[in-house]
Amino acid sequence: LFHTAKLVVDAVNGNYRRLIVDAQEYDLSGISGLAAASATLPSLELEVEPHGRNAQNDKVYVDDAILTTNEPV
Repeated sequence: LFHTAKLVVDAVNGNYRRLIVDAQEYDLSGISGLAAASATLPSLELEVEPHGRNAQNDKVYVDDAILTTNEPV
């Protein structure tokens, strides 16, 4: 069972724009991204946090992470 997800962020204004999961698009406009502690050191962090079931060893496999720039917002 595999899914494709794409998160589009407006880095200039620090806002999320949209999330596309498989063929479904979700509008995230107006949701602010996290502010960095340093305005002079740009950074990007990707975190995958699976929430499993109690006493189970659920797994999540991440195949690719792709970063693009100048994405139309």
